[in-house]
Amino acid sequence: MKKKQHALVLRMKKNRYVPVLRTKKGPPGMSRGSRRQGPLVLQVIPRLGIGGAERAVVDIARAVVTAGGRALVVSEGGALEAELPPGGARHVALPVAAKSPLAVWRNGARLARLIRSEGVDLVHARSRAPAWSALLAARRTGKPLVTTFHAAYNAGSALKRRYNAVMAKGERVVSEGGALEAELPPGGAR
Repeated sequence: MKKKQHALVLRMKKNRYVPVLRTKKGPPGMSRGSRRQGPLVLQVIPRLGIGGAERAVVDIARAVVTAGGRALVVSEGGALEAELPPGGARHVALPVAAKSPLAVWRNGARLARLIRSEGVDLVHARSRAPAWSALLAARRTGKPLVTTFHAAYNAGSALKRRYNAVMAKGERVVSEGGALEAELPPGGAR
């Protein structure tokens, strides 16, 4: 007998994310037989200062909790940390804004340990350096990765294009308003 899996769908309505929680078979990589009522979503962003991407992190954390799931946010902290909803959302401070290859690799290992220890179901990265760490962690743990483009990135050199490419490596890629389609590889994202 298969156990039921919960899927969280977030829809944009009047500039706010509205959660819809459905019971169904989850995509590959989602935990099965979890004791929680809903999914545990990990969002990774450099800092929780004042800004559009940061506000979206708080809105999605609130939507996940409202829908019966739990939310983890990994960042270096910031003003919006206090706005994470109590009783279902938690902040974990890690130096994920660091861009050196060694720091990215170390953060990938830290995130993988967090994913395993907390039972994370979905990883959502919102910036390039944290996305590289999240990609490493998601691959190590077999969890699905979602990335969000919040703005176009400078792609002046081949190295910069390679660094930016991580934002198109998620199993799903979210583009704010669809204005960033030119940034995605030919054929678009999955």
